[in-house]
Amino acid sequence: MITNSLITNIDKHINGLLTEVSSDKYMISLLKNLKFRFERDGRVVGFNPITWKITVMNPTMGEIIKILQKKGSVKFSDLVTHLCLIYPETPRRIIKNDLKNAILWLFTNEFIYLQKQNTDIHFVDILRDIMQNNNKERENNGG
Repeated sequence: MITNSLITNIDKHINGLLTEVSSDKYMISLLKNLKFRFERDGRVVGFNPITWKITVMNPTMGEIIKILQKKGSVKFSDLVTHLCLIYPETPRRIIKNDLKNAILWLFTNEFIYLQKQNTDIHFVDILRDIMQNNNKERENNGG
């Protein structure tokens, strides 16, 4: 059963993680075995064999995917700099905000994972940890 406290915990944890990612405390990497096809109009079609999802992403997501494919793993600030070069008419603060949302989407949809000090962090790992902590809290509270 999903409770409001569980949703709040997930939201709090993910937003905290996103803040750390945007301050370059984590490296951003593509999951292995993903398949991508780049369309002529800039969109990218992605297939994730873990989730069996086929996803059509916009040209900006395509640029993010290309950078990650080329470099392996990157810092948030490197992605911002690259996108600022591609979209010079867009203010840096807007690119940073849009990139945070893109990273959040890619992370929660299992296209990317995060790395910090030789530790890989996947969205499913975060969910599992939160669920375990939520169950322990419920047990400790007599529920």
